[in-house]
Amino acid sequence: GDTLYAADLDSLVIIDIAAARVIGKVHVPGATFLNDAVSDPAGNVYISDTRQGKVFRYRGGRISLVWGMPQMKGANGLLWWKDELWILTSDGIYSYREGPGAKPVLFSDAVKNGDGIAAVNDSELVCSRWAGEIYYVHADGSGRKLLDTQQQHSNTADIGYLPDKKLVIVPTFNGNTVAAYRLVP
Repeated sequence: GDTLYAADLDSLVIIDIAAARVIGKVHVPGATFLNDAVSDPAGNVYISDTRQGKVFRYRGGRISLVWGMPQMKGANGLLWWKDELWILTSDGIYSYREGPGAKPVLFSDAVKNGDGIAAVNDSELVCSRWAGEIYYVHADGSGRKLLDTQQQHSNTADIGYLPDKKLVIVPTFNGNTVAAYRLVP
């Protein structure tokens, strides 16, 4: 769309892309370290709070708590994929499909303390850990390390994936660069 949503510690920032300006800021009550934001096809925006271990939703101008529980500890990277919200936490990757009695389900514990999450195809993921690691997560939940830049102190923050080019895009944060790596699963 024409709108970019960004997490800013305790608020969701709404940005008009074409005008390149902030058009709104929505305070998230109780938030202390909002980290990631993702939207679904219906226009809902989900925001993770890493310190609180919670996920919030912005819908119709209002903020509500989607989920907060021990499993959401360190809730960080978010992805809307296969009609579900995927959440990268301290304990692994959870999927959550809304509905009566719905709870997040652990998909994989291959990537703990993760930061970024992106879909590679309709069954596999690529995830980053802040320390400087990138993992490939298979459909069965198993994972393998693809990259380790810890020795270079090149932290891997949130990531993106360009499927047509098979490129993993990695902002290095402290390195003040963006790196691209060709994915060869």
